[in-house]
Amino acid sequence: MEKPTVVSHREAREIALRLISGSFRRDREKLPPASKPRLSVPMRADDDDMRLLSYIEQNEAAVRRFPFEGGRTELQEALHRAAAAEASLANLTECLHRRPATKDA
Repeated sequence: MEKPTVVSHREAREIALRLISGSFRRDREKLPPASKPRLSVPMRADDDDMRLLSYIEQNEAAVRRFPFEGGRTELQEALHRAAAAEASLANLTECLHRRPATKDA
């Protein structure tokens, strides 16, 4: 799989909003193209779920390179939050990929 490019905070927020919008549609609600999650099977590096995981990984790496002034306790807390976010995303991704395909998805 190709190595994804850097993901900005803004792009990560847009990705998260698309994933959320796609997960909480009601009665097969049709989403405008800009609001649909970008997912594929097999996965590609530019899929929303993969890009969001890249964002988490690049921020974890940044935290390891530049620890907070408060020291180890804050660094551990930041890594814990990142791991929790990654676990939540993995769960959401699994749910999205298990959903039956529809014409408008």
